[in-house]
Amino acid sequence: MRNQNIAKVLKEYRKRNHLSVNDVSILLEDRSFTAAPKTIYGWESGVSHS
Repeated sequence: MRNQNIAKVLKEYRKRNHLSVNDVSILLEDRSFTAAPKTIYGWESGVSHS
């Protein structure tokens, strides 16, 4: 992810809503989007692998 602001916003909103990375992974899966916790950590740190 090239935009560090997006990474900051993702992490801020997750923490503001008292969610763990695993919680976010489960919520995304409930909405038919698979993202492992490791992937979400990558998004939040601004690291993305294509």
